[in-house]
Amino acid sequence: MNKITKMMISFVLVCSVLFPLSSSLNQASAASGKTVTECTGYGYTKTCKKYKVFKYNTYWTKSEVKKVVKKYEANSSNKQLIIDYIISLAPPAGIAVLFKNIGWNNTIGPFQKAKSKGTGLRIKYDMYVPLSGPNIVKTKNYKVSYE
Repeated sequence: MNKITKMMISFVLVCSVLFPLSSSLNQASAASGKTVTECTGYGYTKTCKKYKVFKYNTYWTKSEVKKVVKKYEANSSNKQLIIDYIISLAPPAGIAVLFKNIGWNNTIGPFQKAKSKGTGLRIKYDMYVPLSGPNIVKTKNYKVSYE
């Protein structure tokens, strides 16, 4: 399994866990879907790629933030780690569990900070989806605010 495939699996697993808890699932702004062209290099080495840009603005309420952190803390117990280890003995399931854990560990920080502040959490970002070529999605303009 190549690195890009692993990253996409991780992204899908994280989204499947976090986005159902969001009160504003997939709220793309009215400006979403704009096509942009990005070019790299110059002269004979110049290459351009077209992307469809979707702007996301997702908000979790104070109570939803608490649920996410509580679920994370429940999944990081010794019992869960033992279950994860047993599952990891089957390679495909083990890889999925690994990416679930990596995804949780990489995204839980803002939720923990919002919980400690006693606020909700807003995450804004632009998702660049390529119109052709390798289907590598980029995320730009990632902003976290505590409201």
